[in-house]
Amino acid sequence: MKNAKVLLLSLPFILLLSISSFGQSGKASFDQAMSDFDAKRYEQAISGFRQAAALGYSVPEATYNVGLSYYNLKRYTDAKGALQEAINLKPTANAHYYLGNCFYFEQDYSRAVGSFREAVRLKPDYYEAIVYLGNSLDYLKRYDDAVAQYKRAIELQPNRAWGYYELGVAHYNNELYSSAIGALSEATRLDPSYTKAFLFLGMSYRRSGNETDAETALLKAMRLDPNSALTNYELGFIYEGQKRDSDALIRYTESIRLDPANPDPQLGIGNLAYNRKDYLGALAHYKKAFELSPSWATAALYIGDTQYHLKSYQAAIDYYRKALDLDPKRVSAVYGMGLAYIAQNDIPKARGQYAQLLKMDAAMAAKLLNAIDAASKP
Repeated sequence: MKNAKVLLLSLPFILLLSISSFGQSGKASFDQAMSDFDAKRYEQAISGFRQAAALGYSVPEATYNVGLSYYNLKRYTDAKGALQEAINLKPTANAHYYLGNCFYFEQDYSRAVGSFREAVRLKPDYYEAIVYLGNSLDYLKRYDDAVAQYKRAIELQPNRAWGYYELGVAHYNNELYSSAIGALSEATRLDPSYTKAFLFLGMSYRRSGNETDAETALLKAMRLDPNSALTNYELGFIYEGQKRDSDALIRYTESIRLDPANPDPQLGIGNLAYNRKDYLGALAHYKKAFELSPSWATAALYIGDTQYHLKSYQAAIDYYRKALDLDPKRVSAVYGMGLAYIAQNDIPKARGQYAQLLKMDAAMAAKLLNAIDAASKP
């Protein structure tokens, strides 16, 4: 499962200026640029701030605001250049913070860490910068460092749900589900409308084996946001495990409608069809899942199993081999390939699979050997 951090952007900081002895033309350009910025006319604001800087009017602040205008236009490369120039002229926590956000949105998390650290060095109580520093470290899988930053943010603002949410997500990513449940429960207590906190709370409960509380949290997330593809998928997965096939199908179908590029619900619908022995229906969804995620060994394995039941033994072997290319430790693929060779009456190759399986899983190897022996009898 692919997980994505949810960014809670604070409003941009505009540096306030004191009137100095600069010429009125520079001040007029700056004032007009501020008006354009407030009206979200960012291109005009950029021209105005640059003109003010060219006239020598509060150059560091004007340059910073050029960067901020580019940032709001999501032109992060241009924003980085202007913000770095502003930092060279006059380092501020805000300039480092927005420079860090530029790196963050470009998924350059190592550089984002550096910028956010500098923002926090200049302003130790900078809550937003501390949280984004934690997020960047989380994406770098430096979970302990990320957790330390989130705890620092929580100490600064203990009644703000955001820090608890991000702490919970970090624990979830590190597969510490009990710790994740604790942090996410606090986030939902502080903010009962925090949709994604309920979603991750439900996901954490599910992965810890508590499907009852998982369903409760996910249904709350669903009520808050019925258009979440991930919430629909997670509920579908629970219902599939509970053999509530009609409910699972509804949720999986809705998840696909909301996010057609997600392979997970395709696999889920394939499972529902496979379990009722609708192998052609299962095959279509498994193939769609594999098309969407060509590096997914599970999808390749399930296609192999389905082709085997359809008596397309060579196709089954081909997909079992793809699964093993993607994940050489897939015991089921080795076993399935052995059965397919038996079905083709190729006992020597089946024995080759047995020899390979014997090194991986003795119980499965014994099971395959029994099948080989049965097929070898006159």
